[in-house]
Amino acid sequence: MMRILRSHPMTKKEIQKAWLEEKSLNPEGAPLKDRTFYNHIAAIREKYGVTIVNDEDGKPFHISNEDKVISRTLSDLLLKKLTNEYNLGKRILFEDDLTANRDKTDTDIMKIAEAMSMNHKIQFKHRRFGDKDQVGEIRTVHPYFIRMNDLTVYLVGYCEEHKEVRTFGVDERITSEITILEDYFKFPDCFDPNTYFETAVGVIRETPEEKPSLIRLLASPREAEYLRSKKFHSSQKEIATLPKTGYVVFEYRLSPTIEFYRKLFSYAGSLSVISPYEVVQNAMDKLQLMYNQHQANWYRMLSR
Repeated sequence: MMRILRSHPMTKKEIQKAWLEEKSLNPEGAPLKDRTFYNHIAAIREKYGVTIVNDEDGKPFHISNEDKVISRTLSDLLLKKLTNEYNLGKRILFEDDLTANRDKTDTDIMKIAEAMSMNHKIQFKHRRFGDKDQVGEIRTVHPYFIRMNDLTVYLVGYCEEHKEVRTFGVDERITSEITILEDYFKFPDCFDPNTYFETAVGVIRETPEEKPSLIRLLASPREAEYLRSKKFHSSQKEIATLPKTGYVVFEYRLSPTIEFYRKLFSYAGSLSVISPYEVVQNAMDKLQLMYNQHQANWYRMLSR
């Protein structure tokens, strides 16, 4: 039977007891010495900027600067430092974070990170966009890693209910409090987070019909300059320049998922697919469908 693992502030005695029972990190059951304990606290403060304190002897330890622990991005941290040091608060603007209930999301991330550090399973209710059931369904997950993409945090892990690795948005789609379970999981030796999304654009992995392939895109001279500074995908290679027009051919190894086409269409015609033919045809079909839908909706509005 699964039991809930305590995640509230703990006293030193409780931490030392938990360390003795933590088989994944302390398989030999060695006691946690005071000197080692306080050295770890000092190292965490120095490396991560997290200050762990207790107000007096015997009281639970807690994070004194918890509101500063989770940053939106590393670039935000740098810009905020410049803002404070050079008094540029009104002249450095941050991208709007439109996530609903940001405080809950930050708490969820902290719980996931805590479970990841100890290889403990987590449980929560999750719903997909468009689901009529707003309550969500229970998911028991082995948290493998966290990925940031387009101002959203995603959890990737093995889902026991689906019996496969799944990606979950850590936002309003998690409809319940995340519970850290006492059950352990073993991180697969063959699983590499760095290559999991290697051929993906965004966080959607390929289907059997969207296997990775060599895709070539043709960019206008201006767009080519932009792509050299900000790659379309990490596999980007510049392979040719057309002498008469200055247009540039870029090559990629990636999966032509829906997120690939969304990103491609965001370039508004200054970037187009030239091979393979199947991807060219799919792009034209999707553009035609978009045109038909826009036209139908426009007529629909006129006839109201």
